[in-house]
Parts: sequence; structure tokens; C-alpha cells
Amino acid sequence: MIIFIASTSETMKGKIKYLIALSQLKGVGFRRAHQILEEFGTAQSFIEACLAFPEKIPSVIRENCTRSAIDGALAYAEKQLKYCEKYKVEVLTYDDERYPYRLRRYPDCPLILYTRGQMDLNSMRTVGVVGTRKMTTYGKWMIEDLIRDLKAYDVMVVSGLAYGVDTEAHRNCVLHSIPTVGVMGTGIDMIYPASNRNLAKKMLKRGGVLTEYGIETKPDAFNFPARNRIIAGMSDALVVVESKDKGGAMITADLAFGYDKEVFAFPGKATDSYSRGTNLLIKSQKAQLIESAEDLLNHMSWNEVTTEEVHQPTLFDDLSHQERSLLESFGKNQIFHIDQVLARFPYSNSETASILLQMELKGILKSLPGSRYKII
Repeated sequence: MIIFIASTSETMKGKIKYLIALSQLKGVGFRRAHQILEEFGTAQSFIEACLAFPEKIPSVIRENCTRSAIDGALAYAEKQLKYCEKYKVEVLTYDDERYPYRLRRYPDCPLILYTRGQMDLNSMRTVGVVGTRKMTTYGKWMIEDLIRDLKAYDVMVVSGLAYGVDTEAHRNCVLHSIPTVGVMGTGIDMIYPASNRNLAKKMLKRGGVLTEYGIETKPDAFNFPARNRIIAGMSDALVVVESKDKGGAMITADLAFGYDKEVFAFPGKATDSYSRGTNLLIKSQKAQLIESAEDLLNHMSWNEVTTEEVHQPTLFDDLSHQERSLLESFGKNQIFHIDQVLARFPYSNSETASILLQMELKGILKSLPGSRYKII
């Protein structure tokens, strides 16, 4: 069930307000924001310390944490909250259980995500699709075939709602009723490009749009490379359709490779400028060559999702309580990430690793690349 900001408690609203304000202070980037929270406990504690004990604030950001700067950030946060309440925008903090667990594991994850639509950001399987804004007919064909053939595999497609490959990926998802999420480089109040407003509206029924940026944030060029880390972080598999040797798609692929994600690329002619990037990814072994969705699905060990009953732990007599609980939580043939176990159960990292290893030794689980597992 989606809980909008209108029904959020006053305590939670206060927490969100200070997180928004923290994100608005100059000099506080993604990583430093998390360092601040680790040191001060909460955004409110940090902001109060800025006013009462400025000498405790790191010198590198102290000059940006003045009374006037903080007052301005808090006023903006109030404005943001009013907008979210009025227009039913969901606000997810980094420690919310609905926040994408795939994204949370990285030290540069956003403190807050603003979302609109009907989406499960912790879907069983996610595929990112990126590429050039000047797509060729070949790229269009590749996307059409890829998205159509993912239909039976319970996949959520993530892209950037930009011209070209992004738009085509989202459009085909809507056509085939596949959940799709557009990660924006603007505020939630601005669909960019404007020509995609109608498409974004259709996406809200099965998926939607999200952004880390507050309202009134314009489509400034430097927002989009930062936006790309969200696409990379949310994707189990990232597919590059067409790209020059430099550009946003290549940045996203590099980020995904650095995040230890599975990266795939469609090859093209050596003489085609929009295949230079994909061919380079393949040649440098940053991406697996694929010619169809089948290649991706085989590499990821994804089977079609059916309506079969979930795996019955009673078939096994030698399971511990923890093992039974895990099997009851995940269905047969389902692939899950270790972070999903950590999010659902009160086990430590070492306990979780031990449980999964024992289940693998018993032949209940199969270990897959990228800290993923499959119940067999």
C-alpha cells in the first residue's frame, strides 16, 4: 500500500523536513550527507549544531551552514512538503523500507526520493535500459524486441525518460503493460522533455517517475550524470542499446560496472558512430554482448514467472527456523539479492551469509553473480 505524505505522522514530517534542508545546503554532497548523519545521528541534530556549536562543524562546509543559509533551506523544505501533500507525491527517506534496497547499499545514494505513481521499487527483477538520444532504426528494433521478450519475466524497467532510447524503452513498456520507472534529472514538478508528459502520465498506472531533486529544479546539464547513478544502482542488469564512445549512457555503464552490476550491450557496425560506445564496452569487457533478451535472461538465470505455488519448506526435514522463514518469504525459482534478506530479517551480515551458505550446501539455493541467489 502506498502511503502519501498527507498521512505521514508529524514526527516523520519533521524528520523529512530536516533531511530536505540538509540536502539543500551548499557543499553537502551525497557522500558527505551520509557522513554527517553517521556522525550527528540525524539531520536535525546537525542543523541545530550548526547554529549552537558551529565549531563542531567541519570547516569545509561551515561557511555554508550560517543562520541565513539554514533558514532558507528550512523554508524550502516546508515548501517542498506542502507541494508533496497537495499533489500526492510520496517521499521516501533512505532508511524507509520502501526505498530501493539495491540503491541503499551505495555510499552515494540519495537521502530522499520523490516518487509519483504505482510502483514497487524493490521489484523482484530490474533491468535498466539506456542509450543515445539520437536513436537509429536499428536501436528502435532492438528495444522493441528486448522489451517485448521481457514481458513474461516479471521485470521492472528503469530508464531516464530522456529523448531516444529512454523514451522508446518506456513507451514499449507501456505498450506491453510492463512496470517502468523514469528517473528524472529535474524536480518532480517538471517532466523533461515536455514532449514526454503524456508518456509519463501513462507510466503512472504501472510504474511512474522519481527524482532526488526538489521542486523547481530545472534540467541543468550537471543533474543528469548524477541522475545516472540512480539508474545504475537500481538495476540488476543494465542494457546499453546504442551510444557514442562518450555520453550519458557510457557514464551509466561505467557506474553500473563499478557497482558490480551485470552490464550488457548490443553490438553494431564498427563504422556506425552510435555503436562505438557499445562496441567499446564489449571490447573492454565491461559489458556482455547480447543479441536478444534471451541472451540476457540466460546470463541472469531468470525463468518465466508462473502462478505456481511458492516453494514448500515442509519438503525439507532438516531446515532451521531461519531457513524455513527465508523459504516462506521467497518463492520457488525466485531470484533475490542478499540485501533483500538483510532488509526483511533481523540477521547480521555474518548470520545471513552463514544461513545462505548452509542452504546452498543443502541444495536449496543456487548462488548467482552479484550476491544474488535462486531458490531451486
